[in-house]
Amino acid sequence: MDWRLGWCEDCAGLAAVESLKIDNRRKKVEKAEKKLASHPPKPVRRWWHLHRFVQSRLWRFRVEDWEQQSFDLAGTLDDARDTLDFLGQRKNPPRCLTCGSTRVVEPLVQHREAWDDLSQARATGFTHPGCGGELWMIDSGLRFIIWQMVRRYTAEGDFIAEEDINGYSKLQINYYSERTILNTMARGKVVPEVLAEYGQDALRQDSVSE
Repeated sequence: MDWRLGWCEDCAGLAAVESLKIDNRRKKVEKAEKKLASHPPKPVRRWWHLHRFVQSRLWRFRVEDWEQQSFDLAGTLDDARDTLDFLGQRKNPPRCLTCGSTRVVEPLVQHREAWDDLSQARATGFTHPGCGGELWMIDSGLRFIIWQMVRRYTAEGDFIAEEDINGYSKLQINYYSERTILNTMARGKVVPEVLAEYGQDALRQDSVSE
């Protein structure tokens, strides 16, 4: 699901709030469809491509890379479509991803001007419920390197669990690869042979973590 910076009445402060706008998700489905449609066809090795036979290992890597990219694009599209289906069945309103409250405002930033100069403070369009003043945002330039954490929720926004993920500031790429593989297996679809063993390892690790 998507989330946006918002305001939670129960937390009495800024919070990550679910964004359940169906139009935004439809756009993501369309974007994923276009990316998959523009992906080139699988490389074919013809008899006159003598160099591809001589350099068979490089050819195999090229085919495996194509399979990986195709698999990731298809997984992204499946995820986008599934989320759109979830939103259509959703019963709960947007919730705060910290406390679970539905007394939230999302998004916090109402004015959508181009924030090309982040050193300049910008009005958000949101009125603070305590004093009545308008909140402003500015990029201080301060950065923290933090250990990444993933929080899992049900389709209705109920908190399930959280887990630490290897990687500072940005999740390691293998996290997304494992997630795509596990989602594909959960849908009952075929995982490419080049990723099958990797998927079994991810499944075993996932079972252990649970």
